[in-house]
Amino acid sequence: MADGMNTDEAEEEAVRQMGDPVETGMELDRIHRPRMDWKLVAVIVVLSLAGLFLQWMTYRQPDSAYKAAEVWRQGKYMALGVLMMAGICLADYTVIGKYAFRFWISAIGINAGCKLLACAEPGRFFLNGVSWFWTTSWFWGSLILPAYAAVVWRSGREGKKGLFKSVACLGVSAVVCRYPSQYIPEQQRGEK
Repeated sequence: MADGMNTDEAEEEAVRQMGDPVETGMELDRIHRPRMDWKLVAVIVVLSLAGLFLQWMTYRQPDSAYKAAEVWRQGKYMALGVLMMAGICLADYTVIGKYAFRFWISAIGINAGCKLLACAEPGRFFLNGVSWFWTTSWFWGSLILPAYAAVVWRSGREGKKGLFKSVACLGVSAVVCRYPSQYIPEQQRGEK
């Protein structure tokens, strides 16, 4: 304002000198990487192990409907969940953002392929009584949302083109996630 600018011009100049907020944020993230709250992770692991212990105690009761295999399976899934949580927290999201569209295409393609194979081969590739392809498609389906978020983040500075790309990806994601569920036979969905 000392240079003869009015309030609006001074504000616009200050914003211009600050630069692109996304680029600035990425540079700050590289310098000041957030730290993992390991105490919280330890609490999650302890509570998960306590739940697993309670399941095991229930299994040990003479009239229990639980089976030993269910307790061990739950333990494997718990370990996998903790590893995935740590991986998500420690991941470098700038890489995901850089290759957002490829990541999204991969998640969509593998998800759709697994669902189509589950429909085409209804009696083959079963794992624990459920089609392996159907089970795998749910895993890849869980990656579609973060992949779509990366596409939206990447497209944010492209204006109307980016908006169109984001909406198109949302539509494709919705179709792929919804499509074959009504066509999968009941025995493949685990229903009896």
